[in-house]
Amino acid sequence: MKMLDVLQKHLQMLDVATIFLQHEATREEIASAGNKFLVSLYDGGVTSTLHTLRYKIFVRSAANVKIHGACPPPTEEAAAQHAYRTYHQVQKWVGVDKDPINREWTSN
Repeated sequence: MKMLDVLQKHLQMLDVATIFLQHEATREEIASAGNKFLVSLYDGGVTSTLHTLRYKIFVRSAANVKIHGACPPPTEEAAAQHAYRTYHQVQKWVGVDKDPINREWTSN
């Protein structure tokens, strides 16, 4: 399922996506929005978390005799990093130049 499909199928995700347009969104809001969007992308339902969704996908794939190598969703921690990068990119697109280091991100 692609991002636009998720937005059309789950209209509440439009509200979640607007977090990335807010200039002063907190790290928690960004991470939460990213997690919710990825759960929807993997068709996990509104009450699911990435942790429970990863477990369900693992159990489902382990029950199959034939291993097909389905890719599970990222961990919540990895999803948060994806969301931070997405937020930073969207802010660049709308003309807001934010310093990622001042957003408590680290440079390695």
